[in-house]
Amino acid sequence: MPRLSAPLALLALRQSGYIVTAATLRSWVHRGHITRTASGYSLEEITTYLDRRDTPRDHPDIAAGRDMCNAV
Repeated sequence: MPRLSAPLALLALRQSGYIVTAATLRSWVHRGHITRTASGYSLEEITTYLDRRDTPRDHPDIAAGRDMCNAV
């Protein structure tokens, strides 16, 4: 899959139901979650990160059905 410029990547993500801003993409690159090359961003890499980030295993200290306030 070819890499996309930020505006095209954001448009494709929006059309897929993801709400992401340009600043968010830049912060993910800065934190090392995704990469940006001279060709742009990989949509597959971004969606893989989003899907991985939203799984319950990312929050093992919180019981299912409880938020941070109730997890004590």
